[in-house]
This record gives sequence, C-alpha cells and structure tokens, in this order.
Amino acid sequence: NGFMRYIEKYVDDTVNKTKNEIVVEAAGTIAIKVINIGVILGIVISYFLMVKMYEIDILKKVDKTNESESKLSEYAVGIPFSENDKYIIAVIECNGENSNKYLENIDVNNLDKVNLEGQDNFVIIPKYKETRFYIYRLDMNENAEFNETLIFETSNAFYINCNPSDLYSNVKIVAEYENNKYEYSPWYSLKDGSLKEEKYVLNVK
Repeated sequence: NGFMRYIEKYVDDTVNKTKNEIVVEAAGTIAIKVINIGVILGIVISYFLMVKMYEIDILKKVDKTNESESKLSEYAVGIPFSENDKYIIAVIECNGENSNKYLENIDVNNLDKVNLEGQDNFVIIPKYKETRFYIYRLDMNENAEFNETLIFETSNAFYINCNPSDLYSNVKIVAEYENNKYEYSPWYSLKDGSLKEEKYVLNVK
C-alpha cells in the first residue's frame, strides 16, 4: 500500500508539473505573439504616419508653389527666376540682332515703349503681378547734378531706349512692390562693358 501511494503521488506530481510547464510555455508563447503583434502594429502605424506626413509635406510644397506661381507676372514665364531668389525685375539686353534668346517668347512690338533717345535698348520684366514701375528721365544740369522728371508709369513689361552718353545713364527706373521701392538705372560699365549689376535685378543673358 505504501508503495502504491508513492507511485500515485509520483504520477500526480509529474502530471501537475507537466500541466504547470504547459501553462508556463503557453503563456510564454502567447506573450511572444502579443509582443510580435504589437511590434508589427507599431511598424504599420509608423509607416502610415510617415506616409501621411510625407503627403502633407508634398501638399504644402504644392500649395506654396502654386501660391508663388500665382504671384508671377505673365511676362515672367520663361524667365529664369527661382522661388527663393531676391530678384524683383529682369532686364534683357536688346542691342543687336538675336541679342537674347528670351526675347523669343516676348512680343516686343506690343510692349509699352519709353524713348529717351539713346543708344541702349532694354526690355524690363516685372517678376510679380503687383509690381508698379515709375520711369524718370535724368537730365544733368550745369552743376553736374541730375534733375528727375517722371515720364511714365506702368505695371507691365516695357521696352526702353536710353543712354545717349557712355558716361552716365539718363533714366531711373523705380519698381514698387509690397510697399518697397527698388531703383535701377541700366548702364554699361566703361571699364569692361558689362551691364550694371543690382542684387534685386536679374540680368538675363
């Protein structure tokens, strides 16, 4: 009897131990699966969040580009302005035949014309629609000082003939945009023959 009870107890203990091991193993397996599922869900959620953020970023860039393009004047199409540049106007030289490829997209004959009886010819292009131009004739007096006379106003691109002398420019162009004014007098340097540079003027070559 004692031996049988020992055998029964041994069997019961073995069975209980096996049950516990099975439970522990099952719990471990379930825990691993839960963790794996959590990791997968985390990856999936992160992926969709990244895609969504990317889409939002793209939409913002598109909206910004559309907004920027909507501000451009019709004359700026084809002119190498960029979104982040500081240019307000572009000047195209018109001296000589086929002087500039960018004139191919501009009907010069239909532009406003300003004639100051000079030897230099330019087309002045506004980058933005809301730009307003004020053109002044400069006359040098006996004291070598300039008298300014407003002769023309426009919000369009225009063709100008100016500079009867190589020594100075006889025109001052004032471009007004967003309550800021930018002055420019196109003139060729006597030193190297290059057109005068201004940080807000794009010399289109």
